[in-house]
Amino acid sequence: MTRISTGHVARLLAMLLALLVGLTGCGPFDSGKTTITVELANSAGLFVGNDVGVLGVSVGSVTEIEPRGDHVSLTLEVDPDVKIPADAGAVVVSRSMATDRYVELTPVYKGGATMKSGAVIEQRRTRTPVEWDEVLAAIDTLSEGLNGNGENSKPLRRLLDRTAASLDGNGKVVRRTLDNLVDGTGAFAEHSDDFAETLDSLDTLTAAIADNDKLARRFIRNVSATTNLVRDERINLQTAVDSLSETINLLAIFVKHHKGDMTSAVSNITDLSERILKHKGSLGEFLEVMPVAMENLGRAINDKKRLDVRLPVLDLLPGTELVHALCAPLGPLGDAVCRDLVGAQNLGEILDVLTSGGKKQ
Repeated sequence: MTRISTGHVARLLAMLLALLVGLTGCGPFDSGKTTITVELANSAGLFVGNDVGVLGVSVGSVTEIEPRGDHVSLTLEVDPDVKIPADAGAVVVSRSMATDRYVELTPVYKGGATMKSGAVIEQRRTRTPVEWDEVLAAIDTLSEGLNGNGENSKPLRRLLDRTAASLDGNGKVVRRTLDNLVDGTGAFAEHSDDFAETLDSLDTLTAAIADNDKLARRFIRNVSATTNLVRDERINLQTAVDSLSETINLLAIFVKHHKGDMTSAVSNITDLSERILKHKGSLGEFLEVMPVAMENLGRAINDKKRLDVRLPVLDLLPGTELVHALCAPLGPLGDAVCRDLVGAQNLGEILDVLTSGGKKQ
């Protein structure tokens, strides 16, 4: 038989053991999991063996809890096939009031760098739930304030009492107000584009004012000066307004007392207007001729302030219609003058008749 040496057997056993460790991943030197250290403000409700989860699904466990002064250090082991973001945080979550807690790693990995084994999640990236005794203490403080106990209870209680008194019996009004607010917000939402344009316009306006800062400041100063002037002259303005008011009152009294006369005057004016319209052509002709006639009259006055008159001499001869028209109103004297004028043979005889009153010399 072939003898196998003890050295060969030892080497063979070592190779088999190494192969077994490699296949199972349960060697004494490496667990194969990702180790993460988490710094928490406190570890209340956490114990070694508690779950480590992602979206509530267990991906590992807590392997060690160690106090470190002002915080607690937790060692987590996560399955190697689970990818955790390099900047992930840790949140202690309570499944319910009666059960223990677990550590949730968040957010979910969606790409990018992953957290390596040995990484540390600092306390600023961790969150712990509010303790139940803190919640009870806050509720107790609130209840004491509402019940009128404590130093600051009176203002709070008075506020609640007045609010209750104001809302008592006004439920429908409050509901209608809320409905109107809802409708109003709906209207704002429907016209969001218009509001956006309005805001853009306001932005343009403010930009224009900013670009013309000196002009805007001068305008504001002028408005301020005008306001001060109006303030300083308020007595005079008040007097003017009072006088105007008094004048209007007097005018109203005058119209009331002379209503009939004013109606008649308006009627006469209307009648006059109608008459003028009827003779519009004649009036127009008068307005055209009148300036020429006045100009001619002005020219007829000589330098000696006498009026130059040109008479038709032939019409003054005896026996003419003009002479007869002049003699007829004089009666018997006129008839005698006219007879003598008719019998006159020359200008000298005519002058003798006129100077002697109708008796020939």
